[in-house]
Amino acid sequence: MKTVLAAVSGGIDSAATALFLKKEGYNVSGINYLLSEMDSVDTSFQLSGQLGIPVFSADIRNVFQKTIISYFIGGYLAGETPAPCSLCNPVIKWKYLQKYADKHGIEYIATGHYINIAKTNNKYFVQKAKDPVKDQSYYLWGLGQEILSRALTPLGNYTKTEIKTIMSEKGYENFSRKKESMSVCFLGGKNYTEFLKENIPDVANLQNGIITDKSGNTIGKHSGYPFYTVGQKRGFNLTVEEELFIIRIDAENNRLICGKKEELLSNILYIRDFISPDIEMLLNSTNISVKIRGLGINPEGFCRLSIEGNFLKVILSDQAYAPAKGQPVVFYKDDLVVGGGILDHYENL
Repeated sequence: MKTVLAAVSGGIDSAATALFLKKEGYNVSGINYLLSEMDSVDTSFQLSGQLGIPVFSADIRNVFQKTIISYFIGGYLAGETPAPCSLCNPVIKWKYLQKYADKHGIEYIATGHYINIAKTNNKYFVQKAKDPVKDQSYYLWGLGQEILSRALTPLGNYTKTEIKTIMSEKGYENFSRKKESMSVCFLGGKNYTEFLKENIPDVANLQNGIITDKSGNTIGKHSGYPFYTVGQKRGFNLTVEEELFIIRIDAENNRLICGKKEELLSNILYIRDFISPDIEMLLNSTNISVKIRGLGINPEGFCRLSIEGNFLKVILSDQAYAPAKGQPVVFYKDDLVVGGGILDHYENL
């Protein structure tokens, strides 16, 4: 019998994944991560009884704190807009899933992510899910071949509504009623500014920073540059009546630079730490589209790509609105994720 280790959290999606795989004839085991002090080994016992599979706990709180939470805080301190899920998936969730599967001699690994996995030219690719609203391919661009080659993601061919209906019909209403987290998991219901204020040392030193226009003229004050993002137009007071937006964050000088809405548009992006299952496909295809955020405004049309030094240079046919340093930039060929990386800087033609 084929064996699979599924990450289970207590939510409906991971529960459905384990039950679907069990029905398909897999010998399913579960792993529940302990990521914060609020998590308990009791969850594993409860899930084991509810799902009818062995579930064990993996205490990775220390590495999660040092890797993901430090990355999140450090990104904002650098004046960037980090996306912790994009890092957590390859270096924590899927990595430790693979690690524990190897430890226990388990062949496959599985999660409740809404993606598909496709094989083309002997390479494995993350593929968009059936449900465009729940599709999580944007956050999974960092998964390598060693993970994708043994990963199972059964929810990719379902909509969220279908999953809720199926789970309810099968008598798993407890999972159907469980409230989903709509934000970064470790924020605990707080917004990111509250979390940063509680976790940045000497946060008081960041207060009363200045806001300037592009010429360097002071036009207002702010409460600390990490608490703002590019494109923001509220949450600060200006001495000018014109509607202005944050167009750049100067972390070194605790300064925000404001400008007009059209100054948030850019058509050249420089990407660091980029990876691709097939770099030749990424560079040579003529129909590569770009996402700079999971949902919301993304550039239309296609792009041209080239390697310039340590960066992947992206020339967009249509401008990107409010790209922010530190955020993921993900490339698609039709519905396949053909690469991704982190926005380092940007400019206009």
